[in-house]
Amino acid sequence: ATTSVIGLAEQHCVLIANSLPKEYQYMVTKWRDSFESHHSDSEILALFEHQVLTPIDKLALQRVSKNASAASVMIAVSPFALLDMLIVLWRNIKMMNQVSEIYGLQLGYWGRVRLIRKVFHTMLYAGAAEILSDAGNYALGAGITGKLSTRVAQGMGAGVLTARIGLKAINESRPLPWLSQTKPNLTVISKQLLADLNTQLK
Repeated sequence: ATTSVIGLAEQHCVLIANSLPKEYQYMVTKWRDSFESHHSDSEILALFEHQVLTPIDKLALQRVSKNASAASVMIAVSPFALLDMLIVLWRNIKMMNQVSEIYGLQLGYWGRVRLIRKVFHTMLYAGAAEILSDAGNYALGAGITGKLSTRVAQGMGAGVLTARIGLKAINESRPLPWLSQTKPNLTVISKQLLADLNTQLK
């Protein structure tokens, strides 16, 4: 039974590699050259995650962070927050498509609809109160008070919502679960959001 399992990880990784965009194939070659026949399946998966998926994760995370910052600043400085929130939601759908493409998922119309429904379902399940609470905590944690606090909290709300949607899109698009790498969370993105807001609102 043990021998029949040997090589399955390599086959699985090769299948994933074949669906990745062409510009990542040099990383796949590097991964193939880095393991020996004595490596276990878990070691082969860990190497694939580290050498191939981690740089792709970084690109996807940069995309999410950029979108979250743009959303938070737009809402914080906007006199038309409701209208701009609709623009933010439209941008979030665009961002989900971009994230899926980074991982080589060429989604047709129904594939995009499924991804969007999956992500938004998770978001609704998490609850708006939790998102607003996150945003408020980040604003308070930064010691922002007075007139700016409401605008910053609204901006953070939009940014945190966008970041959450982006992180869910990464999780749904990533072809492997998080094994040897740490799953990205809101903390780093939120610090960047506050820094961007402080710069814009000065």
